[in-house]
Amino acid sequence: MTPDATVLVTGANGFLGAACCQRLEARGYRARGLVRDPASAPDAAGVTSGGLFRGELPNTVDEAAFDRVSAVIHCAFATRVTGAATLSAANLAGSQRVLELSRAHGVERFVFISSLAATPEAESTYARSKRAVEGLLDPTRDLTLRPGMIMGRGGLFARMCQSVQTVPMVPLFYGGRQQLQTVWVDDVCDAIVNGIDAGLTGAYGIAAPEPIDIRRFYQEIAGLAGRRCRFVPLPGPPVVAALRLTERLGLRLPITSENLLGLKHMR
Repeated sequence: MTPDATVLVTGANGFLGAACCQRLEARGYRARGLVRDPASAPDAAGVTSGGLFRGELPNTVDEAAFDRVSAVIHCAFATRVTGAATLSAANLAGSQRVLELSRAHGVERFVFISSLAATPEAESTYARSKRAVEGLLDPTRDLTLRPGMIMGRGGLFARMCQSVQTVPMVPLFYGGRQQLQTVWVDDVCDAIVNGIDAGLTGAYGIAAPEPIDIRRFYQEIAGLAGRRCRFVPLPGPPVVAALRLTERLGLRLPITSENLLGLKHMR
């Protein structure tokens, strides 16, 4: 692609999407954003030349967003939709819609941001949905990137930091020995843009080569905040059930049942 090509980023006002737009602009591309409501997202970081278009997946998408686009980076993925079936359907149908529009408009490169959690044994709807979307892609022409835990000033990592710094006792699920592989958000953005530049296809994991167990991870966060990390071991299944009940009632907590199921099968 030419350096001034237009690249469409879905979820451009999200944690990763905004950072990706910034990196694209810094590397000479024109970043274009697909967001739920362009009017309420005027400050989507990095979207300075390609503009914002409406994309409330799966049903409402401004097809003009795909005009004269050289690459699509699909970051948008619902995590807070109530009900596992609804969440899965929204993400699968939404991703299929983005892929179909990319194909119809002759987009040269399609990049899907999946997750290291998208394994065959995954229990969370989020991870299963990511894996299902991967199945829609053509590995000979599309690029799937599977980041580990993305660290930076946003997303799940930021919520975990806030929880460790403000809650007196940190809940520890499934023994706290699960191996967590992390990656800094800037490194994910570099991998995305480098993948586009190189014309890569297939699937790649993106993470630090050395994992860290979740107990030590929490301890490191607490140490940076000048606090001592006090753990409360809790059984996973009953807490998952309790979280699902609160979610059905419409209550928002720092951790969701999806987060907890994701912790169970980290590798």
